[in-house]
Amino acid sequence: MKKILTMLFVLVFSSTHASESKTNVLVDGWIFYFPENYSELVAVEPSNPIFNNLNSLHPPEVELLLAYMLPSDLERINSGLEPTMSEFVQVTTIPGKDYGREDFMEQVNNDKQELIDNEKTFNSVREALEEQSEKLSSQSGVNIDNSISALIPFPPFIDEKDTFGYTYLAMKEQRVNGEYSKTARLTSTLLKYLMEGRIVNIAFYSNYEDNNSLGLQASAIKKWNSDFDDLILIIENELSSILSAEDAENYQEALVMLQKWASLGDTWAKDEVLRLENLVKSKKTKEKEEKSLLERIAESQQSEKNETENEPNQFKSLFEFEVPKKIDNSIVETLFNQPVNQFDFGVLKLEMEIDEYLEELNWNFRPKDIGLHVNDSAGINFQIFLRPLRYMRQFDLFKNKSTDYICDVMRQSFVNDVLAFRGDSSDDGKFITHRNFGSIFNGYGSQKQRAKIGELLLTNSVTKIYEDISNQTICEINTLGDYHYPVDMMTLIDLKK
Repeated sequence: MKKILTMLFVLVFSSTHASESKTNVLVDGWIFYFPENYSELVAVEPSNPIFNNLNSLHPPEVELLLAYMLPSDLERINSGLEPTMSEFVQVTTIPGKDYGREDFMEQVNNDKQELIDNEKTFNSVREALEEQSEKLSSQSGVNIDNSISALIPFPPFIDEKDTFGYTYLAMKEQRVNGEYSKTARLTSTLLKYLMEGRIVNIAFYSNYEDNNSLGLQASAIKKWNSDFDDLILIIENELSSILSAEDAENYQEALVMLQKWASLGDTWAKDEVLRLENLVKSKKTKEKEEKSLLERIAESQQSEKNETENEPNQFKSLFEFEVPKKIDNSIVETLFNQPVNQFDFGVLKLEMEIDEYLEELNWNFRPKDIGLHVNDSAGINFQIFLRPLRYMRQFDLFKNKSTDYICDVMRQSFVNDVLAFRGDSSDDGKFITHRNFGSIFNGYGSQKQRAKIGELLLTNSVTKIYEDISNQTICEINTLGDYHYPVDMMTLIDLKK
């Protein structure tokens, strides 16, 4: 037994457990707050070396996020004794995938079926215990044999939209170097679907003492789950505050909150800190350039006034004009310095239509920006920079929806309003879109001429969709391609409420 203790649990834990009510955990790159306690158990954070040992008991694709242990077990470990493990909790996930609502429901339905098909579940658990016994024996050099003699399922104690929980009672037998023991263990599983398309699996283990054990464990898990939901709401509120500060151009305020998340390892926050820092620098540079431009305009105005002081009054008024307080559009600066060709003027009109479209959208769903880019075929590509998906998924319209769904609906909204494309990819359907788009660049030609111009300008056009203003494309869709998730007009209207 001493070798098992050495392999799995001989670790020195710090005694700073109760300073805060939450612990910070990265779930596939995104920061979440978890309760620091479960019943009498305390959180053992991922930075602790025990995670390397516990992870070795899971398949390679499973990542251990957090564990909870009894303080008395931690004290026993510190004293070099074997922990009882009479109660234990571990939180895991399978990283590397953006799970949709349908993925979560599929997993819930599979678990429900396993509760019904108990014999199949019994065999799966028995095989898993045999495999785990082999690993423990190999790692510790001790002959370990874990087996199960009975597995009793109980009805789910939580079955909600984003949460599913159920319990098994297992009669387990163990032989360690021939020494036999038998225990009854309750194993409860809690599946949680989190914002940003993450699924976590929380497993609660405890010894079965009497008929009250099942109800006590279910109550403790419900309390922990309620605390966890409250912490998720805090994350959502912090995200909303960050985005509100950004929209108000209070970049320093946003950076303070983002740097907190970035210091905890949140990948989106790290990228956003870099973006905002660059934005602040470029804003200062632009303001400096605008100030220089206004000074040159003012000097020119003063020079013209000086030259016309002795001219008749009717000529003086020609040179007296109001200096704009701020030039905040780079296109206007271009117009000051050079003539604009027909294409440039068409782009300006298109950008104005895009601005009007953005103003009509609900703030919660409004992209941060929509950009234009000329592709290799001289057609126009579009770039839509969405708000963080974890924020958009807070609302019923996109709650628990996959990334592909959100991308396609936002593309439908954009092409419907700006390009007059209704999802009809036939020649007749595209003719209307090409004609309307061509009219932006040449409003005086015939219908066929305008349609031809529009067709040329939309040659091989794709719409790339980004999560916030970053360099990572989350979707790339043919601008005038078929809708992958067709929605009715009411959904598109809901985006504007």
